[in-house]
Amino acid sequence: MSLMTIAGHSSVDLNWQSLLSTIVYAVLGVVLLMVFALLVNRIFRLDLRRELIEDQNIGLGVAFAGTALAIAIIIAATILS
Repeated sequence: MSLMTIAGHSSVDLNWQSLLSTIVYAVLGVVLLMVFALLVNRIFRLDLRRELIEDQNIGLGVAFAGTALAIAIIIAATILS
C-alpha cells in the first residue's frame, strides 16, 4: 500500500511539495532550537554539558527543558501561522 493510496483513503492530499515543506520546517525548528541552546550558553555564561552531566545539576536541567519547550512552542506557532 503506497502513501498515495493511504492518503486517498483518509481524504488527505499528500504530495511531494507538502512533504518537502514539512521536512524543511522540521529542520528549521531543530536548527532554531540548537541556536537557542547556544545562545543560552553564551548569555548566561554556562557550560551546560558540565552542569548537567558532570555536576548533575537537576534544577538547571529542569529549567533548561522548560525554557526549551517554551521556545519550541513559539517556533511551532510561528511556522504554522
